[in-house]
Amino acid sequence: MKSLANNFLLPLPDQDGSYFDGSLTYICTHGEMGASGLIVNRPTKIDLNKLFELVEIKKSMKTAPQVYEGGPVEMNAPSVLHTNDVMVEGSIDLGHGLGLTLPVEDTEFHSMLERISGDDGPQKYMVMLGYAGWHQGQLDKEINDNVWLTCPGSHELLFETPVGRRADEAARSIGIDLHLLSGDSSGYA
Repeated sequence: MKSLANNFLLPLPDQDGSYFDGSLTYICTHGEMGASGLIVNRPTKIDLNKLFELVEIKKSMKTAPQVYEGGPVEMNAPSVLHTNDVMVEGSIDLGHGLGLTLPVEDTEFHSMLERISGDDGPQKYMVMLGYAGWHQGQLDKEINDNVWLTCPGSHELLFETPVGRRADEAARSIGIDLHLLSGDSSGYA
């Protein structure tokens, strides 16, 4: 299967009740070693000023964006998905004009948060806690088993579309109305 990096995943309706129900996941990496992604439509109750406090950054923002729940793996591990106009040492260039900064070295991640707090960070960004991960071949199998729909990645969906509309807009980008999908096939014999 070709790489799904820079695509979104939408769970099909029969996944109701699963962790990913209603989610929109941006795939950051996908290859022989597996795949990783970030859920981009689940804001937490924590805003960026609270995160600044927790990592001892003294600045605060007038209107601080929410931190997002990125996925079920390492739910306390922060990362920043951002446009690649600002990269710090340790930022990963994801291609397609995006970068990902992880706390591999605390100083690198702290440097990105400092830049964001000082208003000289990336033009657009989302701060996440946790991520979604699939081991080798797992995501490919799930797609073949009709667990997921895939949609092309888009800066507009990531950074400009209101959170509550992101999944619907991603589905619309491939001609699907999520509200018309049903996981119940009992009426079709």
